[in-house]
Amino acid sequence: MSTMLAPILKDKPKRKIRLRHLPHTPDYIALLPPGRVLAEKMFEMGIDAAELAKRMKVSVKTVEQLVNVEIPLTPTLAAKIEKATMMYADHLLRLETRYREKLVYAMEHPEIPAYCGTEIVNQPKNRKGKSDVHNLNTSIKTKPKRKIRLRHLPHTPNYIALLPPGRVLAEKMFEMGIDATELAKRMKVSVKTVEQLVNVEIPLTPTLAAKIEKATMMYADHLMRLEKGYHEDLKYAMEHPEIPAYRGTEIVNQPKQKKNKRGETDNVDP
Repeated sequence: MSTMLAPILKDKPKRKIRLRHLPHTPDYIALLPPGRVLAEKMFEMGIDAAELAKRMKVSVKTVEQLVNVEIPLTPTLAAKIEKATMMYADHLLRLETRYREKLVYAMEHPEIPAYCGTEIVNQPKNRKGKSDVHNLNTSIKTKPKRKIRLRHLPHTPNYIALLPPGRVLAEKMFEMGIDATELAKRMKVSVKTVEQLVNVEIPLTPTLAAKIEKATMMYADHLMRLEKGYHEDLKYAMEHPEIPAYRGTEIVNQPKQKKNKRGETDNVDP
């Protein structure tokens, strides 16, 4: 039996490539607004718009507009969603920023269909209300004045959303139902190290990222990309203090304020 397998094994390539690292260029743009993620969370929690509006202390119309992507997500709304659903505000704001960036790119490249759910937002529609994906070049020439729904118009937020990998790790811990002690045991590190990672007090190193991957099945390369992007955004935020940079509900690049005896706010250097 071994003699029969020998020629087969020789023909096989020695190098093995993991499928998740193969290059792939999709022929479409997938848009994920935070309102869709909020709708999924509402479904998981078993609550409707009225219940969420009650917890957020906002109107039902505001919640419905968020879910239907009719209004942009602001840091104030993100903070209220965090208190009501335990979804991190910085993660939601990061989704909002990426959604708007992809939307601007999609509007500049109408030859690539951009999907928001099952709806194509950057292509003209025919009389039946469907997008002419099969004959895009002809549809653009015959319909130069295409109408775009207001809720899909590009919007540039006036803030910077910071997403450190420690916040993503905390969300993963919550999903797995483990605390810092259990994660430290699985990673074979101290509990203080895990707490400092979650609280963004120490940077993420490749060694720690590899241990997190073994303990939580989160890819180390993805965590390292988050770490690099976080520090790049943080550096930009410190160079531009006129643009508030949010890490959760905390503004990290502006002086803190405290109330004096008269109840007025005074600026305090961080």
